[in-house]
Amino acid sequence: MANDEKQRNKIVAALAVGAALGAGIALLFSPKRGRELRTQLRDGGLSLMEFAQQRAGQLEKAPVVAEETKPALSVKARHADYDVIVIGGGHNGLVTAAYLAKAGRSVLVLEKREVVGGTAVTEELFPGYRFSSLADGAGYLSLTAVTDLNLERHGLQILPADPLIFSPQPDGNYLAIWHDTNRTIQEIAKFSQADAESYPRFIEKMGKFSQVVAGLKNMTPPDLPDVGIRDMMELLNIANPVRGLGRKNIAQVIRVMPMSVADLLNEWFESDVVKGAIAAAAVKDISWGPQEAGTAYMLLYNWSGSNNGLFRSGGQIKGGMGALAETLANAAKGFGVEIV
Repeated sequence: MANDEKQRNKIVAALAVGAALGAGIALLFSPKRGRELRTQLRDGGLSLMEFAQQRAGQLEKAPVVAEETKPALSVKARHADYDVIVIGGGHNGLVTAAYLAKAGRSVLVLEKREVVGGTAVTEELFPGYRFSSLADGAGYLSLTAVTDLNLERHGLQILPADPLIFSPQPDGNYLAIWHDTNRTIQEIAKFSQADAESYPRFIEKMGKFSQVVAGLKNMTPPDLPDVGIRDMMELLNIANPVRGLGRKNIAQVIRVMPMSVADLLNEWFESDVVKGAIAAAAVKDISWGPQEAGTAYMLLYNWSGSNNGLFRSGGQIKGGMGALAETLANAAKGFGVEIV
């Protein structure tokens, strides 16, 4: 009991200090909150420390919100030894666990929620209607992972989407980007004949540049400073893409990567409609704008993970992103992963 009382006094003291600190900051740096606090102190006849102690008492009595309950670990999980324990059953954690188990490791995945997937979830937001509530679309799911983990055998279905991009304009016109390059050329010609002529050359050259980025993504970084034969073998991931560029284009890809996507597209196109439709693929899921340095690299990075050889992936996962998470979980379990 004495220890409990001592612990309680520590908590109350900590709350009082926190309340006093917060009140002091409000008085110094927040004019509106500071005025409200001064009025409250004056009307109540309280000093700052008395106010802090009163606030600490309120916080101490605040109800505790119960956390989500989840079934306890299985008997096997409590007593087994694992080579790897993955904390969090999001899509990245599931892929990691599956690869480790495939390589012969014993793997346990711990997930707090009742469902796996992290941001890759399908939820009923309205009665009878289910949505991908966070991540959406087929994204840039690695085709290598699809093959390595046998995801199609575990139920993965990607429904095709064409056009890839539909960009409506204020005047009622629109630009559609299709899988078919010739069809896209006809669409672009509505806005600029010069851009229509540039588009296939842009697709060809940037497609080659993106293959270099793809090689970099799949390369395990060298173990500096002790570079060994295995590290040198990893360079083969980019050897073929670089060889296919030619000497002139090697310098070009190095020049392009640090650029903003706005500057890159200004070199190729004149229509803001065309540039806007393409630039969107460079700033998807990041907080940068198209004039930020490095967004040209992001265009190539997303391009390198595309499922159609273009700058944007196309397709929707049947069943939403939750179906992807379920597929990954089934694949991981198939390799022996335990998920609790």
